[in-house]
Order: sequence, then structure tokens, then C-alpha cells
Amino acid sequence: MIDKAVSSTDWKDLFLESWVEHLDFWGSDHRVVRLSLNRPASLRRGGTHAQGFRFEPWWTREEECGSVTVESWLQTIFTGSASSFMASLRNCAKNLEVWKCRRFGNLSKVCQEHP
Repeated sequence: MIDKAVSSTDWKDLFLESWVEHLDFWGSDHRVVRLSLNRPASLRRGGTHAQGFRFEPWWTREEECGSVTVESWLQTIFTGSASSFMASLRNCAKNLEVWKCRRFGNLSKVCQEHP
């Protein structure tokens, strides 16, 4: 029985939503490893809200929106891989979500998650 998982950067770039879970011990001193190629919605985007991020075009009328976007992309190191692009995109979405809540107030319950 296999109780470890190994992957390469290339593999992770191909399967961006993959994840590994160690299940409970079932009559053995080894744990079953479950590999899923589609991450559950509750675990997506590094813990942000399950609905996902939605960019609103009218935000671009606000000067700060551009600044937040540029600063967010500069905070991450882009190596050219799909995984580094996704990390930059997640960081930008997270920072825009925080900015939206601070700038426009409590538009939804999501704002309560980002004081």
C-alpha cells in the first residue's frame, strides 16, 4: 500500500486543482492516500470564499483599483509556469477583495472575512 505522494512541477502545472488527502488508518499501520484532480470548492483559492472571485468592470473607474492590481502582481515571483501565474492571479484577487471591502463597505458577507 502506498502512503506517500510525490509530484513534479510539470505535473502540478498540468493539474492545478489536484490535491492529496491522507485518510484514516483502516486496520493497518499505513494510511491510504487519495489523489483528487479536482479540488473541492471549499478548498479552492487558498481559503477564500467558495463563490470565487468576481471582478467588477466598474472598479476600474477607481484609481486605487489599478494600483492594487499592479502592486499585487509585483508581490509575487512569476517564473513563467502556470502555477506561478495562478499564484499571482490568486494574490491579485485576494488583494482586490480586501480593497473592495475597505473602499465600498459591506457589499456582502464576503467583506466580513477581510477586515
